[in-house]
Amino acid sequence: MEAETATDNTTNSINEVSEISNVDENYEEISQHHIRLPLARVKSIIKCDADVHNTTSEAVYLTAKSTELFINMLTKDVLSIAQRDSKKVVGIKDFNSALQTIRAYEFLEDSLDWD
Repeated sequence: MEAETATDNTTNSINEVSEISNVDENYEEISQHHIRLPLARVKSIIKCDADVHNTTSEAVYLTAKSTELFINMLTKDVLSIAQRDSKKVVGIKDFNSALQTIRAYEFLEDSLDWD
């Protein structure tokens, strides 16, 4: 039974990798269905960096997707802190608490001044 589950998991992982490796062929289809951030806006933000002269559509897609995943992770962590404190509304103090207590967000501590 465990061998079948491991085989199924491996097959699913291989299928996911295959889908990711076909980004060039199906880029427009993938980007429209899996990204919520506007890709044109993400591209314009990337181009605000003086060191960036050109960017590929794949780079824009991956930047947008990673940004969405980061926002999702941060939001879940902040929500769990608010729920832990029995709050009904998430506030700025919950964000500050997440930045101070969760190591993954240490890089944001000095860049945000919300006090």
